Amino acid sequence: MPENDQPIKLSVAICTHNPKLPHLQRTLNALKGQTLPVDSWELLVIDNCSDRAVKGIVSIDWHPRVRWLEEPRLGVIFARLCALSSSNADQVLFVDDDTVLSHDYLERSFRIRADYPCLEVFGSGDISPEFEVTPPEWASNFLCHLGLRTVDFIQISDRYAAGSRPWTAGMSVSRNLARKYLQFSQQESLTTSLGRRGNELLSGEDVLFSLLAEKNGYKFGIFPELRIIHLLPKERLEHAYLKRLVRANAYSRCILSRIAGQSAQNPLTIPSWKAALALMLSGQRKMGLNQLLDFFKFVSKQREEKELLRESFCGWQDGLSFLRSGANR
Repeated sequence: MPENDQPIKLSVAICTHNPKLPHLQRTLNALKGQTLPVDSWELLVIDNCSDRAVKGIVSIDWHPRVRWLEEPRLGVIFARLCALSSSNADQVLFVDDDTVLSHDYLERSFRIRADYPCLEVFGSGDISPEFEVTPPEWASNFLCHLGLRTVDFIQISDRYAAGSRPWTAGMSVSRNLARKYLQFSQQESLTTSLGRRGNELLSGEDVLFSLLAEKNGYKFGIFPELRIIHLLPKERLEHAYLKRLVRANAYSRCILSRIAGQSAQNPLTIPSWKAALALMLSGQRKMGLNQLLDFFKFVSKQREEKELLRESFCGWQDGLSFLRSGANR
């Protein structure tokens, strides 16, 4: 790496495992075209147990401060921990290997950090899809599971339950919160149950940043001016994949509930006419009628959508079974 006296404003970290080369190349091209001068930020590429070394399939010779890191423990949470502990900057910005940042994303992120010193973690409020194929109609209510979101205004909060929690793609983390995250991951064994691991579709390691922010009295937020395109191949819209994804996301939310000290009781239900009848017979007429209405709505849904709803319920039950097994001790 050439000598450079320019102070580093932030570390950009790409955590990757067996990436799709065309997608990764577009991610890197977007970084190459950033308005923030390239010599003011470092680029960390964390190869998380890829079958073929990522360093051997892409060239980043355009960046004067690129560092290739290998994380031998399989799991994106371990890759993120590696990035946080390896950063030389006061701000770490995570970029997924299938996302394309707007040309001014890094510059805007750096300015937001200066303009909102109260924020310890923030991210994109505009994560738009680039689908390889048109999504089927039955999938419309489940596309949020693919990490998509659009908000019209800045959202800032200090409450974990709020909808302003930033997600992985384009998330910026302060050095202060990074230390808290590293410490907490050593103290709480359940953290290693979160996030992608090889072919497993678990999640939640990003939401954990917002949870820790609240626990420590910090704020977090999302900004619509931070724009990202999420590249989505056709296989991610297949029914079998979405079933796995929905179930894994529900499992992860259950684990997060336990980490947050909340009740892990399953909040998801599958509407049942028997439950509706039981409620009405017990004198809870209004609740019974609502349950009956939900049941008819459920029956009218397409088969694929009903199966996805069932997978969500079952995923949370999977999480409860894991917690009851004592696997977190």
